[in-house]
Amino acid sequence: MVEETKIDQFKLDQMALDHARHVKRSIGGIRLFLNFCNCSGLDFQRKELSWSEMVGSRINDCDFTEARLVGANLFGSNLTNSKMRRVDFTKADLRGAILRGANLEYAELN
Repeated sequence: MVEETKIDQFKLDQMALDHARHVKRSIGGIRLFLNFCNCSGLDFQRKELSWSEMVGSRINDCDFTEARLVGANLFGSNLTNSKMRRVDFTKADLRGAILRGANLEYAELN
Protein backbone atom coordinates (compact mmCIF):
# COMPACT_ATOMS: atom_id res chain seq x y z
CA MET A 1 0.00 0.00 0.00
CA VAL A 2 1.30 3.44 -0.94
CA GLU A 3 1.41 6.03 1.83
CA GLU A 4 -0.32 9.25 0.81
CA THR A 5 1.06 12.72 1.47
CA LYS A 6 -1.29 15.42 2.78
CA ILE A 7 -1.05 18.67 0.80
CA ASP A 8 -2.22 21.98 2.31
CA GLN A 9 -3.52 25.03 0.41
CA PHE A 10 -0.29 27.02 0.78
CA LYS A 11 1.85 24.19 -0.64
CA LEU A 12 -0.65 23.61 -3.48
CA ASP A 13 -0.62 27.30 -4.43
CA GLN A 14 3.20 27.32 -4.59
CA MET A 15 3.33 24.10 -6.61
CA ALA A 16 0.65 25.40 -9.00
CA LEU A 17 2.62 28.60 -9.62
CA ASP A 18 5.75 26.57 -10.39
CA HIS A 19 3.70 24.34 -12.70
CA ALA A 20 2.19 27.32 -14.56
CA ARG A 21 5.76 28.49 -15.25
CA HIS A 22 6.59 24.97 -16.48
CA VAL A 23 3.63 25.01 -18.90
CA LYS A 24 4.79 28.41 -20.24
CA ARG A 25 8.35 27.04 -20.43
CA SER A 26 9.58 29.81 -18.15
CA ILE A 27 12.65 29.67 -15.93
CA GLY A 28 11.94 28.03 -12.58
CA GLY A 29 9.05 25.95 -13.86
CA ILE A 30 8.49 22.55 -12.28
CA ARG A 31 5.90 20.02 -13.44
CA LEU A 32 3.18 19.31 -10.87
CA PHE A 33 3.30 15.77 -9.46
CA LEU A 34 0.61 15.03 -6.87
CA ASN A 35 0.56 11.25 -7.25
CA PHE A 36 -1.01 9.41 -4.30
CA CYS A 37 -1.57 12.66 -2.37
CA ASN A 38 -4.45 13.77 -0.17
CA CYS A 39 -5.65 17.12 -1.52
CA SER A 40 -9.19 16.88 -0.12
CA GLY A 41 -11.06 20.15 0.23
CA LEU A 42 -8.50 22.34 -1.56
CA ASP A 43 -9.13 25.22 -3.96
CA PHE A 44 -7.87 24.60 -7.52
CA GLN A 45 -10.03 27.36 -9.09
CA ARG A 46 -8.68 28.86 -12.32
CA LYS A 47 -5.30 27.14 -11.90
CA GLU A 48 -3.24 26.09 -14.94
CA LEU A 49 -2.80 22.35 -14.31
CA SER A 50 -2.34 21.12 -17.88
CA TRP A 51 -0.11 18.05 -18.21
CA SER A 52 0.07 17.59 -14.42
CA GLU A 53 0.13 14.18 -12.70
CA MET A 54 -2.41 13.36 -9.97
CA VAL A 55 -2.56 9.56 -10.20
CA GLY A 56 -4.41 7.76 -7.40
CA SER A 57 -4.91 10.94 -5.41
CA ARG A 58 -7.69 11.92 -3.06
CA ILE A 59 -8.99 15.14 -4.61
CA ASN A 60 -12.54 14.97 -3.30
CA ASP A 61 -14.60 17.99 -2.18
CA CYS A 62 -12.30 20.35 -4.13
CA ASP A 63 -13.17 23.36 -6.27
CA PHE A 64 -11.71 23.15 -9.80
CA THR A 65 -14.02 25.79 -11.32
CA GLU A 66 -12.54 27.08 -14.61
CA ALA A 67 -9.23 25.24 -14.10
CA ARG A 68 -7.23 23.96 -17.11
CA LEU A 69 -6.43 20.26 -16.93
CA VAL A 70 -5.52 19.65 -20.59
CA GLY A 71 -3.66 16.34 -20.83
CA ALA A 72 -3.63 15.92 -17.04
CA ASN A 73 -3.28 12.39 -15.67
CA LEU A 74 -6.00 11.75 -13.05
CA PHE A 75 -5.95 7.96 -13.44
CA GLY A 76 -7.63 6.30 -10.43
CA SER A 77 -8.14 9.55 -8.50
CA ASN A 78 -11.09 10.20 -6.22
CA LEU A 79 -12.86 13.40 -7.34
CA THR A 80 -16.09 12.76 -5.40
CA ASN A 81 -18.23 15.86 -4.82
CA SER A 82 -15.71 18.19 -6.48
CA LYS A 83 -16.87 21.30 -8.34
CA MET A 84 -15.60 21.14 -11.92
CA ARG A 85 -17.69 23.71 -13.76
CA ARG A 86 -16.07 24.85 -17.02
CA VAL A 87 -12.94 22.74 -16.50
CA ASP A 88 -11.00 21.91 -19.66
CA PHE A 89 -10.24 18.17 -19.52
CA THR A 90 -9.20 17.95 -23.20
CA LYS A 91 -6.99 14.84 -23.62
CA ALA A 92 -7.00 14.26 -19.83
CA ASP A 93 -6.74 10.69 -18.54
CA LEU A 94 -9.79 10.10 -16.32
CA ARG A 95 -9.70 6.30 -16.50
CA GLY A 96 -10.82 4.78 -13.20
CA ALA A 97 -11.46 8.19 -11.66
CA ILE A 98 -14.33 8.37 -9.17
CA LEU A 99 -16.59 11.25 -10.20
CA ARG A 100 -19.59 10.50 -7.96
CA GLY A 101 -21.42 13.71 -7.08
CA ALA A 102 -18.98 15.86 -9.08
CA ASN A 103 -20.39 18.90 -10.90
CA LEU A 104 -19.10 18.73 -14.49
CA GLU A 105 -21.43 21.38 -15.87
CA TYR A 106 -19.98 22.92 -19.07
CA ALA A 107 -16.76 20.90 -18.64
CA GLU A 108 -14.80 20.11 -21.82
CA LEU A 109 -14.31 16.33 -21.97
CA ASN A 110 -12.75 15.77 -25.43
